[in-house]
Amino acid sequence: MTKGKLVKSILIGAALLIVVLLVVVWFSINSIICTVVNKEGTTALGVQTTLSSANLNVFAGHLTLSGLTIANVPNYPDNTFLNMGSCSVTVDTGSLLTSTIKIPDITINGLQIYVDQNGFRSNLDDIQDKLNKNSSSSSNQSSSSSSSSGKQLDVGRVLLTNTVVIYRFGTAAPVTIPLNQIEMDQPTNPNGRPMRIADLIGQITQQIIVAALNNDQIKNALKSGTHLFENSANGAGGVLQGAGNAVGNLLNGLGGSNNNNGANK
Repeated sequence: MTKGKLVKSILIGAALLIVVLLVVVWFSINSIICTVVNKEGTTALGVQTTLSSANLNVFAGHLTLSGLTIANVPNYPDNTFLNMGSCSVTVDTGSLLTSTIKIPDITINGLQIYVDQNGFRSNLDDIQDKLNKNSSSSSNQSSSSSSSSGKQLDVGRVLLTNTVVIYRFGTAAPVTIPLNQIEMDQPTNPNGRPMRIADLIGQITQQIIVAALNNDQIKNALKSGTHLFENSANGAGGVLQGAGNAVGNLLNGLGGSNNNNGANK
C-alpha cells in the first residue's frame, strides 16, 4: 500500500470513528438526561423520582420530557404525589459544552398533584419538611458548592399550565381542583449558590405547594374538611369537624414560606 493510500485509509477510518461516536452519544444522551433527573429529583425531594422519556434536539435547541412521576411520602393512600403530562424546554445549544447551561424557557403542562390529608396532617406538610431540610443543609454550605451535582443552570422562566390537585381526605372519594397558572422568573438559590437540577426541581415543587395552599377550596378543605365533602354519602365532612384550628395554624405557617422567585398568575 502506498503512503497516499495509507493516509487516505487512516482519514476514512477516523471519519467513520467520529460518526460512530456521534451516533452513540446521540442515542445515549436522552438516557443520560433521564438518569440525571431521576437521581437529582430523588435527592431534592427524598422520594423516588422517575422520568421515563427525554428527547433532546440539539440542532433546534429543544428538549421534551414526558412520563415524570414523583412518588408520595409513606403513610398516605395514594402512591403518587405528582404526575406530569409534558414538559417543553428551550436550550441554548452553545452553552451545552460550558459549565453553565442556559435555559430560556421551561413550560410544564398537565401536572396532576395528589394531596392526601391524614387527620391534622397532609402529604404536603411532609414533602415541605423534606424541602426545608434540604434547603437548610444547602445554605450551610459555601457559596461555591451545592447539595446537587451536575452542571449549573441559568433558567429564564418556568411556566406551569393546566395543573390540577386531586385532593383526598382519608378514604373519601378524591376531588379534582384546578390551580391557576404558575410562573417563576429567573429562579435562583440563596447565598449565591449555583442553581442545579436538584435545586430547580425542589423550587418548582415548592411553588406548586404554595399555589395549592393558596387555593381557596384547598384552604377550606384543609382547615375544616367540610367544604368539599358536605354532600358526601359517607359523611366524611363530619369526621373532620374540630380540626380547623390545628390545621389552620399549620397552613398559615406553610403559606408564609413562599419563594420570592415565583408568582401565581
